[in-house]
Amino acid sequence: MKNRKLVALRGAKTLLEVATDLEISVSALSQYENGKRFPIPEIAMRIADYFDITVDELFYGDSFTRCKKESEHAQTHTIRQGVDAV
Repeated sequence: MKNRKLVALRGAKTLLEVATDLEISVSALSQYENGKRFPIPEIAMRIADYFDITVDELFYGDSFTRCKKESEHAQTHTIRQGVDAV
């Protein structure tokens, strides 16, 4: 799946400019943007830092946030059930 957030963050900068700044190949950056490849953790962190965003937000976006919120909600619901049972 195409990483639209990565493309949007790159904005008007060229692939060459960003790849050079990140010290990665243009081909690798293009593959990350097109969802053909996922960067190793070190590169993922470098990209996230470059755009001042977390790795989770950059590569998992709304689905990560939604899953996290659902998990927190389920945890809160379970705790409340335990309190109500007492």
